[in-house]
Amino acid sequence: EGASCRVPAKVSVYVNLIDPNAKGIHMSRLYKTIQEKFINENLSFKFLQTILNEFLLSHYGISTEAKIKINL
Repeated sequence: EGASCRVPAKVSVYVNLIDPNAKGIHMSRLYKTIQEKFINENLSFKFLQTILNEFLLSHYGISTEAKIKINL
């Protein structure tokens, strides 16, 4: 009937590292984004696209690809 519900899930997130001089990525930024965004949004392809774009913005200049894996 279009109602939303919460379900437990395991989320894995990734970004690539293209800058050979970078010491690494900021994993905490990725998971902070997940925690903040998933509280108020319903899961959709558009929502996932937004999150992936935010991952790349938070790693601007050192990453060009992002991935999210959700296991329900």
